[in-house]
Amino acid sequence: MIGMNIRKKICFFLSLFISLSVLGCSKKDSSEKQGVLNILMGVEDKTSKAVIKFAAEEYQKEKGKTKITIIEGDKNNLSEEINKGQQDIIVVDRRNMIALRSIGLINEVKDWKEKNELKDKYISIILEYGRIGDKYYGLPLIPELLKGTINKDSLNKASLPLPVDVESCFMLLKSMNKRNMSIPIFSEGKSINGLLFSILYNNIVKTESTEDIYGDKVTNYKDLKEPQKIFDLLNQYNKEGIININTFKEEDTGKLQDEINNGAPVTMYLSNPEIRLKGTSNIALEELYLKLGISPPIEISGIMCLATNSKNSNAADEFIKYYSSTKFQEKLLNKGYGSGCKEALKKFQSNKEYETLHNSAGTKSMLVYDLPQNAALAIEKEVERVLNGIYDGREWQRVIESSGKK
Repeated sequence: MIGMNIRKKICFFLSLFISLSVLGCSKKDSSEKQGVLNILMGVEDKTSKAVIKFAAEEYQKEKGKTKITIIEGDKNNLSEEINKGQQDIIVVDRRNMIALRSIGLINEVKDWKEKNELKDKYISIILEYGRIGDKYYGLPLIPELLKGTINKDSLNKASLPLPVDVESCFMLLKSMNKRNMSIPIFSEGKSINGLLFSILYNNIVKTESTEDIYGDKVTNYKDLKEPQKIFDLLNQYNKEGIININTFKEEDTGKLQDEINNGAPVTMYLSNPEIRLKGTSNIALEELYLKLGISPPIEISGIMCLATNSKNSNAADEFIKYYSSTKFQEKLLNKGYGSGCKEALKKFQSNKEYETLHNSAGTKSMLVYDLPQNAALAIEKEVERVLNGIYDGREWQRVIESSGKK
């Protein structure tokens, strides 16, 4: 009997020990199963980098079990880095998104779009940057609207016309050009000539599906007749004294803020949290867009894509879900960044900015981002030539030839 009791006690302790060991292992395994997410930054844009860093920090505060590593990549050598298989999400510009899709390095993100109800939640022009053909391959980070200020008092003191319609806008530009007064613009390194071309293209040309012929033969580019019309129009404006090579001048953020504070008649800038409007005499350029029915170019420098060789696609899905939520989009707006989320915009931004973005919903991404880099640079060069008074009607033909497609 005594032997039986001892055996029972031994069995009991063994069972208890084994159970504790199993539980201990389970807890250890649970702690080791920390989520992992690697984000490869394939852009040089400071705003995109700051937004991803902010998103990662906020996500980890709320979802602390996921370790997020941000990898600095070389945008000119992305395919080699991606093939190493160290990333789950890749942040690229639209041009590189199209290129990566063509060689099968990013996946379609249909689930991101449908699961998170992005079509209903976001203004459509924002999602357009992630679309190629009829499929979506990325979620754009933030829209950068071309904003600006019009200082009524300064215009009045300088006897310059207040722009209220197309005619008065042209009169203002002519008057400033005659006096050698340039409009300061902060474009964060983006080409002013590219932005100018895009404003005209988006408002004059009917939608052309240029992304479907990206990287194809030069003969396909020849079929696009509309781009030459933009060069023709720029030439007309140049001859009429409406615009020339000195109409705009590039400024950095600090100098542009000084220009605004000191009452510059007109300023322009891509959405930037560091720039603030001061004084009641400043009218936001967005109001003029609405009056004229203009769709301004929407600049989107960073797009999140899912790598085909991702090892943590579930973690990527969760991060995208968090990023696209109204709650986080409100945080972005509070920080001074832009957003394409309708509810967040209505709550935190002026109705003018929301309406301006909403009115751009029918437009597509800028043409310069559907073309190869050398073709986009050629457009900028040809715009510069026209603004310098050099025009022969073959501008688009030279863009095609310089694209290097045989």
